[in-house]
Amino acid sequence: MRILITAIIFSATAALGSITDPPVGTGLILRPFDRPSSMFAAGHRGVDLQAAELDLVRSPISGKVHFAGYVVDRPVITISTGSILMSMEPVESFRFKGDQIIRGQLIGIVARGGHCDQRCVHVGVRRINTRYYLDPIPYLLQLPRLLAARP
Repeated sequence: MRILITAIIFSATAALGSITDPPVGTGLILRPFDRPSSMFAAGHRGVDLQAAELDLVRSPISGKVHFAGYVVDRPVITISTGSILMSMEPVESFRFKGDQIIRGQLIGIVARGGHCDQRCVHVGVRRINTRYYLDPIPYLLQLPRLLAARP
């Protein structure tokens, strides 16, 4: 029953194209998750949430800062929960590796760079020590999740 209710909530949210209590902006999803067919195939390994440059960004999960800095042309912050890594970009952060983060805590501001330049924040989720990407929506909504033992 619990799984059925979760599926209904998830389906309704996906159909609406927005999330409630977003980490940034209004929660409007500009581009959804599109799981690649293989590790190197085309796809969209996250979701893009509408946001404007200099908007405040809050953490959608609790965990530890795994990385805060630049990757190529964009600032990125990655938070680890112990089982997953959630990255957000372009987010200029004042947090440091190892900082404890609580869900809802301010972690930075929307910056420039990457494919979301000035109009959105890309949120990606993957399992620790893998390149297996997960749909970020259940994490953004704080829904219960089941993780398979293997991808």
